[in-house]
Amino acid sequence: MGRYRADRPPFSAICLTAETSSLTAIANDYPADELFARQVEAHGRPGDVLVVLSTSGRSPNAVAAARRARDCGITVLALTGPAPNPLAAAADDAVCIDSPWTATVQECHLVALHLVCAAFDAAVLAEPSRVPSGPTLGSAS
Repeated sequence: MGRYRADRPPFSAICLTAETSSLTAIANDYPADELFARQVEAHGRPGDVLVVLSTSGRSPNAVAAARRARDCGITVLALTGPAPNPLAAAADDAVCIDSPWTATVQECHLVALHLVCAAFDAAVLAEPSRVPSGPTLGSAS
């Protein structure tokens, strides 16, 4: 809803792990696999994009969310560890980091997310940043 680099109109985005009341209610009443899938079904609409991160690509609740999203006409982008894995198979597209190290996979996921944000901004024709920039290399200070 804010911005990545450039100022642009706000777009709706929901972090499914952040709303603790929903997480608690779902976890109390449904199997663990439904934790994110129910939220995807409630909030998602055809044409939306679900971005799912799983270091292993084997988290049952992440895989269930991806499958539910596809059933609802939502495009799924998965960021996972080494392929093949169930989450990559359930997604429309996947970035699979071929590393045995959890930290490396997560660091690469952060870079990939920043690239997605930059591509999104470019796709919606974001204006140049309104944040003042510092001096450029070689300029007189």
